[in-house]
Amino acid sequence: MIIWRCGPRARRSGSGAGEDHLARAQRTAHTGSIEQDLRTGVIEWSGETYRIFGLDPNLPAPTGEAFLALFHPDDRAACETQGPAHQAAAGGQLSDKPRVDLHFRIVQPGGTVRRVHHESELVLDQHGAAVRWIGTYRDVTEAYEAEESFKLVFEGNPVPMWLFDPETLKFLAVNDAVIAHYGYDKESLLALTLLDILPQKDRDNVKNAIRNTPQLSGGDPSHVWQHVKADGTAIDVLTYWRHTTFCGRPAQLVAIVDVTAKRAAEARITHMAHHDALTGLPNRVLFHDHLEHALLGVRRYNDTLAVLYLDLDHFKNVNDGLGHPAGDKLLQAAAERLRKCLRDCDMAARFGGDEFAVLQIGLAGPQEAGTLSDRIVTLLSEPYDIDGQLVEIGASVGIALAPIDGETAEQLLANADIALYQAKEDGRRTFRFFQPGMGVSLRAHRALELDLRNALGAGELEVYYQPLVTLATGVISGFEALLRWHHPLRGMVSPLEFIPLAEETGLIVPIGEWVLRQACAEAAAWPDDLKVAVNLSPVQFKKGNLPQVVFATLASAGLPAGRLELEITESVFLAESKTNLATLHSLRALGVTIAMDDFGTGYCMAIMQAITTLGWSLGIPTLAEGVETKKQLAWVRAAGCTEMQGYLFSRPVPAREIAGLPSPPRVGRQADQYLLTA
Repeated sequence: MIIWRCGPRARRSGSGAGEDHLARAQRTAHTGSIEQDLRTGVIEWSGETYRIFGLDPNLPAPTGEAFLALFHPDDRAACETQGPAHQAAAGGQLSDKPRVDLHFRIVQPGGTVRRVHHESELVLDQHGAAVRWIGTYRDVTEAYEAEESFKLVFEGNPVPMWLFDPETLKFLAVNDAVIAHYGYDKESLLALTLLDILPQKDRDNVKNAIRNTPQLSGGDPSHVWQHVKADGTAIDVLTYWRHTTFCGRPAQLVAIVDVTAKRAAEARITHMAHHDALTGLPNRVLFHDHLEHALLGVRRYNDTLAVLYLDLDHFKNVNDGLGHPAGDKLLQAAAERLRKCLRDCDMAARFGGDEFAVLQIGLAGPQEAGTLSDRIVTLLSEPYDIDGQLVEIGASVGIALAPIDGETAEQLLANADIALYQAKEDGRRTFRFFQPGMGVSLRAHRALELDLRNALGAGELEVYYQPLVTLATGVISGFEALLRWHHPLRGMVSPLEFIPLAEETGLIVPIGEWVLRQACAEAAAWPDDLKVAVNLSPVQFKKGNLPQVVFATLASAGLPAGRLELEITESVFLAESKTNLATLHSLRALGVTIAMDDFGTGYCMAIMQAITTLGWSLGIPTLAEGVETKKQLAWVRAAGCTEMQGYLFSRPVPAREIAGLPSPPRVGRQADQYLLTA
């Protein structure tokens, strides 16, 4: 016989206060109790049990099918067969299981579904006979939903996550992303501890950090740890964690962000920001930082250091003649040789172009800087094999010492640059120590460069003209355009002084185009049978747009292409540049004449004949300049030159003097007749 006692379980004598405390504790824990005395058949429910099932404690508790109807249909069968309370309520026999542990769902009268955890056990007397059973119902709905939500976030998360025991450091659970990222199978990883995926050097630190702060939460995004994957690959990771519970015990939940690729990319970017992309040497920024740091030692410990500033002699000729790819290979080879000259504590850097610098620290005396500079000059001046072609250059070095030549990075670099300029002035392939007086010539050179940059816009440049004489007939065939510079303070500046400077700085390109426009415009007003010859610098060939410039100039001036002669130096041919030859063919296609210029009495007879033979084979006339005596005239005739000019016939004159002649020179007029009228 089963007797149900409705309402909160009856208080036993003398235990009222204890019962009140128990009821409060059950409400707090969302746990209700149930008990049956097997001798009397009385079943007692606590008030919390009624609340969990959604029943009114003032009404009789349901029994039989009414009680079983409170269970979710999918869970009813298991509850009916396994739970002693449920068996008793259904009028069945008690289970002989000493202990039962079940999770199931109930449906409260209003239709609300709750999840319940039930535990029950039989109580035996001293003879082993069952005298009662006791059980509990705990509402675990919120905990279950939280666990399901956690599983959804944890298991399906693309971020590698795991749970580990802060005491044993064993893995408790891992998600699929961990398996995929670290390369372990799940069973193997769950058999490991956190220390097993760390490098040996980090294990003690990590173990102590976790055990000393077991409740630590968060993560330090600035601290990067190393982990080791199943194949032994080391990866850099950021770890984020928080304290939680897992299966009722403390655990640490860890999320992993692999920053290996990010850190590698940052390292590459940092390296690129501080190193030269072509040679791999440090760049100016990194060199400057190291120099500043080294100067601290100079000030603090009275050390000595040297800054060597160097560049490659005649590198420009290689770049122009063989092309930039060959020039790049030459720079790489020179940089490698420079590395071999240095100690581990020294630093070499590329500043750009063919300019390099060396920082030499811990010097016993200036002679060590001289010895290193001599070694650099010697090694960098040895021949290079560039794509099967033997290339010879040199190196010049300027040296500044700290603290005697400067106490700041800027002073030392500037003074080493001045010393380099002096080394080049002294013939190149050598080195020079900085001396205070060296800056005068460099400052003058740079002042002239600044003035030249302003000269074109200031109207200080003018085109003069010198007659060209055909050697075969002795008649004037035209005039060569020659540039002159009227400086407001310096007076007439020699072309021998400013033309090389214009070529060195690249100013020859805009200046040369201006000369071409002026000469063509003025020649358009001359008699139709007179030509104008304009000099072209090898630098103008590098830009690549020379044919277009010439075509546009002729069109603007209205000058027939046949009346323009472009004079080039033999270096354009000797460079054997495909680009130069292609440019020459394009110019010839426009209808202009190409002539070789800038050679003559300064050459011996054999060289003159070789160059005129080259011009003849290419169908290009050769012009000899600087003819001042009849003896020199005989030389250039014997060499086979086709044209000549020089003071023997006329000095260069401004255009206005040609226009003011009473009888302008024409084809057929003898040179000596022109000389009489000039």
